[in-house]
Amino acid sequence: MNPISQLVTTVRELMIGGPVAESLMWTLVWMAILLIVFVPLALRAYRRRA
Repeated sequence: MNPISQLVTTVRELMIGGPVAESLMWTLVWMAILLIVFVPLALRAYRRRA
């Protein structure tokens, strides 16, 4: 499972008019996971340098 492939699948299905519900859901799940992991790390690194 690659988050970029889910995004590409969603965009492709939007362009051809196919069903997008499942791939859009997985894209949003990946986005949430990445934000949950990397936002705290970025904030911690910013605080250390500031």
